[in-house]
Amino acid sequence: MKPFLFLAALTAVLPAGLRADPGVSSYKADLLSADNAFCARAAKDGILEAFMGVATADTKLLSESGKGFDAVKSGFQDMPATATLTWKPSQAEVSLGGDLGYTWGRYEYRDRTADGKPVIETGTYVTIWRRQSDGSWKVVLDGGTADPKAK
Repeated sequence: MKPFLFLAALTAVLPAGLRADPGVSSYKADLLSADNAFCARAAKDGILEAFMGVATADTKLLSESGKGFDAVKSGFQDMPATATLTWKPSQAEVSLGGDLGYTWGRYEYRDRTADGKPVIETGTYVTIWRRQSDGSWKVVLDGGTADPKAK
């Protein structure tokens, strides 16, 4: 009887991730890949192009009052062409159905002022994603918070 109680107790305390549906693990890996590809596209094609590539008619940026493609364009159209935005997801979580998930991690924004001084902002971001019928992931909501300025 003791081995049964030990196994029952062990099963009860195992992290949910160890007992997760293998499909959810696959969706998490796909979502992390989507977020990394999103960052790679921002480095290659520019920030606006990258966001437009993952936007939908329902995409909401926390920094904008509207939503959809026009809000995404509005959020990034005035960003200098010299600016770069990179990020690295720390974690992804996906719903049991595999249709909704989020990533979060750290970002870095870099540019230069008119007189050549570097501008660097770092912070944390979170992106909520919805899996599309073709299996791709698109952004539902995106936002970030800059680290406090050093004094």
